[in-house]
Amino acid sequence: MRKSRASKIGLKVANDEACICIDGIGKGAGELTLSDWMIHWLEVYTRPCVGVSSHSAYYSIIHNHIAPAFSNVLLKDLNLDILQRFFNLKAVGGRADKVKDPATGELISKSGGLSTSTLSKMRMLILLALDTAVDNSLIRTNVATKVRFAKERQPEIKILTASQQKRLENAALGDGRLLSFSILIALYTGLRIGEIAALKIEDIDLEGKMLYVRRSAKRVAVQGENTKTRIIVSAPKTEKGKRRIPLPDFLVSLLKEHIEERRAYGRRIAMTNNAVDSGFLFVSRKGVGQEQNQIRKHFAMLLEKAGLEHYKFHALRHTFASRCMEAGFDIKSLSDILGHTDAKMTLRIYTHSLEDQKRKNMEKLMAIYGGPPE
Repeated sequence: MRKSRASKIGLKVANDEACICIDGIGKGAGELTLSDWMIHWLEVYTRPCVGVSSHSAYYSIIHNHIAPAFSNVLLKDLNLDILQRFFNLKAVGGRADKVKDPATGELISKSGGLSTSTLSKMRMLILLALDTAVDNSLIRTNVATKVRFAKERQPEIKILTASQQKRLENAALGDGRLLSFSILIALYTGLRIGEIAALKIEDIDLEGKMLYVRRSAKRVAVQGENTKTRIIVSAPKTEKGKRRIPLPDFLVSLLKEHIEERRAYGRRIAMTNNAVDSGFLFVSRKGVGQEQNQIRKHFAMLLEKAGLEHYKFHALRHTFASRCMEAGFDIKSLSDILGHTDAKMTLRIYTHSLEDQKRKNMEKLMAIYGGPPE
């Protein structure tokens, strides 16, 4: 029985006890720290099952936060109090990222606690790892199930007003650069910036007036490679993320012009830079897809050109959703267009827009009644 357990977790049996090989050193079950197990779990159980982007995110959380804190805590000795104290500390002062000091140029640690979102991801990783430890009879119970921390407040959603949106659209249309069209795509489809960066010409069906979301792109750190980071283009994380979005007629006309210009630009860079056209809707001079950071920088430039304050690029997605609510979209249709896992998520995020729409609908009662009662 013991031998089958050891083979299940890919370990060896030495001296009648399951052993894990950590950094070339075999450790018995009673010698394993939580750090040892988290690193082993990430590489053996998680890496084969997730994409490069997810593995990179999990690696960062485990190696920057969890492993350093539990290098001296044996897996068998872990209890709820130890784990709860860890999360309490991370909630008030757990940031591990650094910024450059403008005065000295040195890297200094940011102060403050981790967001509830990051704490939730951290708890999820520990939960999954400890579940696997239970399955392998390394521990009896998963104490992470009872860890608690404060619920995250719904952040204030910033959207552009109708007049601000029009000023931004005019700035984008008058700019003349192909990348400016990414702003119109965001405003009239609600695509995320990673989805825009990964769009290809083949994803636009002009005749059928349809846009297909098939992939997303972002730059991630990849462990074990010579380069610090690289662009990863992958399928959406959920099936709902793969979707098709109907296009309004005016956007189809603009897209037709944009694609013609984009193809001509592709031919030019192929001739002048000897580059192979990658087929992305937005490309750099090297023929590869534009990065998220380049799209963000271009967006910031257009905001300044339009005389508008700073907005995050994601505000364009929120603006699209809010305009849809104002236009009377049903929640199910909007949820499908946005690629949310279910309509509840759409309702939770855009409650403020729904309340405004309810108020406008109530005011319509006056038209039915012919005015207020005398």
